[in-house]
Amino acid sequence: MSDLIELGHDFWASPPGWDYPPGYPRVHPGVWADDALEVLPPGLDDADPELWRAWRLTGIGSSDISALLGLHRRKAAMEVWEIKTGRVSDDLTAWDDGDAYTTWQGAEYGVAFEPVVRDLYAAKHDLTIVKPGTFRSVRWPWLVVNPDGLIQRPAGHWPAADGDGPVEGYEGKTCSMWLADQWAGGQMPDHAELQCQTVMAVLGLDGMHVRCCIGGQWSADRYVARDDGLIEDIVELTREFWYDHVLTDTPPPPDGGLACEEFLTRRHLRAQHGAAVLADPDAAEFILAAYAQEKAAKTYVDGCREGKNLARDQLGDFTELVDDQGRTIATWRPNGNLRVAELLDEHPDETGPFLRKEEVLDVDAFAEAHPELYAQYRARRLLIKTVKSTKENH
Repeated sequence: MSDLIELGHDFWASPPGWDYPPGYPRVHPGVWADDALEVLPPGLDDADPELWRAWRLTGIGSSDISALLGLHRRKAAMEVWEIKTGRVSDDLTAWDDGDAYTTWQGAEYGVAFEPVVRDLYAAKHDLTIVKPGTFRSVRWPWLVVNPDGLIQRPAGHWPAADGDGPVEGYEGKTCSMWLADQWAGGQMPDHAELQCQTVMAVLGLDGMHVRCCIGGQWSADRYVARDDGLIEDIVELTREFWYDHVLTDTPPPPDGGLACEEFLTRRHLRAQHGAAVLADPDAAEFILAAYAQEKAAKTYVDGCREGKNLARDQLGDFTELVDDQGRTIATWRPNGNLRVAELLDEHPDETGPFLRKEEVLDVDAFAEAHPELYAQYRARRLLIKTVKSTKENH
């Protein structure tokens, strides 16, 4: 169990083994004192990353919210719990294996681009954006946020300090071109919305300016207004997670997110052959009910596939299918993936210079030569069995 749990509900105590920096906690001139206090100065994540990570363990951050809801692409609620209770580190550099697509590499470039993206946004919209430090909520002290910026209006003026009302915040994001569709059509991904609402909850802000740098070449600018209903849900969700799971050292149940599936797969890579474990009765009932739902969904998907194949048959060599009123009901245009096998077979001379050799493991030969290693590194495959009722068995 982490030393954090021994703190109980004394949220304002410094993390075990650490002290507050001189002058902190303090009232930030841009935030009312009854909303939040600044507990760490800006730039501490670079200047003293160990201290900064120690503070992150003393509460739930805005980037944790999507994971608690099962919406995070890479992190599950169970993993957040392991981090907050000190079981694993949240130091992403420990994950760096030189692969340009790892979580750490993306975070590294995001941090490096952050001031550039912020300055470009400020220049475009004629704003003064100041990078603050880390804040703890006074109303909900288990919430800790580290906003990317606070906006002074006009330059040099802090409304909260003069009693004129809260300021607005700024959040900077980066993403690859593969995720650009999440920002298309004026929308923004759920994780960014949740992060903004959490920052507004802690700091008492009315709105957040957001810029996402996409692929290092394009930007998407958004404005997020405060949503008190969503904030109430976030507060209740995080309160339950902190008090019912972190402080009691009780892991949260698994959710339906892909990140949770990947987390559990990593956690249990090795199987005990022939070993059986007794299921919790409620869990067994839920597992079988979920499997029944999956089978029903598959029937629906098969029906959809049948409809698509009917459309292909109706279209033939044409690209558009219309009904008797002239309305387009389907299109089948040559804008999909390249038909590589057919291209290679019919145009070997043109494609030859563009072929490259790749090392591929001969799995069958390896299994025959090293059966123990083959068995050790086989991925686990989950199968849900249909269970006959007692009446059916008799």
